[in-house]
Amino acid sequence: MKNDSRLLLCAFLLALLSLAVLQAEAQVVNEDDLRKIVLQGNETPLVALECLPDGHTVWALAKDGGRILALDTAGWSLVRTIPLQGFGRGAEMTASADGRRVLIKEFPPTGNSGKPKEAHMAVLDAATGEVVLDIPSAKDACLMPGGLATLSGEIVTLQPFNGSPRSFPVSAAAVALAVDPEGKHVAVSICPDAASLGQVPSMRSDKKAMKAALKFRQLVAIHSVGDGSRLRIVPEVYDQVQSLRFTANGRLLVYSVPDFRSGIAAGGHIDQVDAGTWDPLRASFMTWTPRPALAISPDGATLALSSVEGRNKRKLTLYDLASGGTRLMIDLEQKRRYDKAEGELHDARLGYAWLPDGRLLVAQGPSIGCLKP
Repeated sequence: MKNDSRLLLCAFLLALLSLAVLQAEAQVVNEDDLRKIVLQGNETPLVALECLPDGHTVWALAKDGGRILALDTAGWSLVRTIPLQGFGRGAEMTASADGRRVLIKEFPPTGNSGKPKEAHMAVLDAATGEVVLDIPSAKDACLMPGGLATLSGEIVTLQPFNGSPRSFPVSAAAVALAVDPEGKHVAVSICPDAASLGQVPSMRSDKKAMKAALKFRQLVAIHSVGDGSRLRIVPEVYDQVQSLRFTANGRLLVYSVPDFRSGIAAGGHIDQVDAGTWDPLRASFMTWTPRPALAISPDGATLALSSVEGRNKRKLTLYDLASGGTRLMIDLEQKRRYDKAEGELHDARLGYAWLPDGRLLVAQGPSIGCLKP
């Protein structure tokens, strides 16, 4: 027993030492180190940003979810204001690879992370701001080459922008899906059964873990876009999967949070899967921000991920996707009196996105901060 205690103590001290070395090596900057871009005429805090692939257009979502500001980075002028309806809980924005369309996904209602929740989705024309597709209620949606994929109930629907939709069932589908950039594979989170858990090596001989997994955990299934057939189960067990995201360099990001009934401490995890072999990768990341933006740098090497500490103590960390190491930490904590004086009032939400040239944009109240890492 004493030896076991000593081993645990040594492991703990080693972890603290590793963290200290990591913090010593990682660059830390203050939010005042960002170049502040004041948007003339805007007094509304911004809570989400998306940079279009054209290199000079940025969409910024207002705090109330009722409008989007379309900005031109040449002089940071306001091109147009796009009205929105049905996104009062906030939303995330994703531009298509060709820059022609933007998907708006409302954050689902809060509640038990283990129960499926549906929310409003819409696809807007990037040039005009007009609604191309409106989905009043769905568990999830994502842009795919030439169209949109949606998950409603246990049905995945593939809707071309020019053509007829087709659907296929996904047994025990949970709440998240993603389509790879080539449009060949659909990843869907599913509630496990004994047979699917049997495909995860760590579960096969652990009856206790399997029992807990059946109640509180989820899996990710990979389906073919062509015929909807299930190709395989990712051999890893996750908490309640909230979102899935493919990167341009062959990775699948899995964001999950513990089921509150499990007794596990809150906090989200982003795990990675090799999209070529569908094997789990070791590097992972943690956040205390509910449904954070998974912002991948243009070169596919860096993940920008927000988190919070205590009450409204925000931070944004840049991680190396391959190793999981910290590259840069942006400290966004200021005293309330300074935030108020500088017009940077916020509700702990943080919008951020990468420009195609590698600059990182961070919402700072009604203004935008810019950093070239």
